[in-house]
Amino acid sequence: MPTKKKFNIRGFTLLELSITLVITGIIAVGYLSYKQFNLDNTARAETLRRIKVIEDAILLSLAKDGNLPCPANPSEAIGSTLYGVVGMSFTNPYMCNPHAGNDLGSMNLGGDTLYYGTIPTNSIGIPSEYMIDGWGNRFGYAVQRTFINNQTSSSACTNTAGDSAQDNHSNFAYFCFKGQASGSANLSTPDIQILNRAGGSVISNDAVYVIISYGPNGYGAYLRNSDRLSSTSDGSNTNRNPMPPTANDDEQLNLGCNPTTDSCSKTFYSPQFVSRPPSSDFDDIVVYKDRNQMVNECNAYFNNACTNKHGIYIK
Repeated sequence: MPTKKKFNIRGFTLLELSITLVITGIIAVGYLSYKQFNLDNTARAETLRRIKVIEDAILLSLAKDGNLPCPANPSEAIGSTLYGVVGMSFTNPYMCNPHAGNDLGSMNLGGDTLYYGTIPTNSIGIPSEYMIDGWGNRFGYAVQRTFINNQTSSSACTNTAGDSAQDNHSNFAYFCFKGQASGSANLSTPDIQILNRAGGSVISNDAVYVIISYGPNGYGAYLRNSDRLSSTSDGSNTNRNPMPPTANDDEQLNLGCNPTTDSCSKTFYSPQFVSRPPSSDFDDIVVYKDRNQMVNECNAYFNNACTNKHGIYIK
């Protein structure tokens, strides 16, 4: 009679189970990190794609009208009749219109003014979702008052001598894109500056606008579902993400925060913005256009519209 084979069956030891769990955990963490990396890359690519569409629309607006658009109110509710509409006072000369009923920000620049809000998607003719970046927050958009005027909106666009190459913000004769020189001839009145870091080197003195995505951390960005009517005060943080840590000078600067008081509000502290590669403490995407670069592109893509139609020349 044949004998039955005996098998020595045993379970895993505690050590073997521990090693298996550790390996499984490492694989899981690696997968999640890889997945998050891909999600961030996708969001970044979508953000850059939307910024390109926005820049093209702003360039078309310049070619058509001879000036840049004001920002839209960054806390206007989706579906509102004012969502994506320029916040503008149609006086002579034009000015953007921060007031008690909206969250447009402003800063006095010694005669000129810096305005901050979000993309006026409706006014520049692009879909409303282009106000939102790849991480689901609203873009920031800053522009100087000088560049929102043209010969039609400002009767004093050039001085009596016809010299439109000056840059004197205290003189309304130069409050138009046509009259604004490249860079600042009047050093006492600051222009938008792009820096490589807070307190660092100047990359550009000639930026006519700045578009900002506040990246994956979204510090300070207005939320997709912001609604100014849901808050009781201007600049209410109920419509915004938390502000950057006080030690994060670069991201604070991109929100116009005051480093002395560590406060971030509608009143900008500085016309300086930081544009640099992402790092552990900086994930903003800051895109700007220099004046002469914009005029060149306007003429190249729109049959010399800036120069022939609006009298805007390279300075």
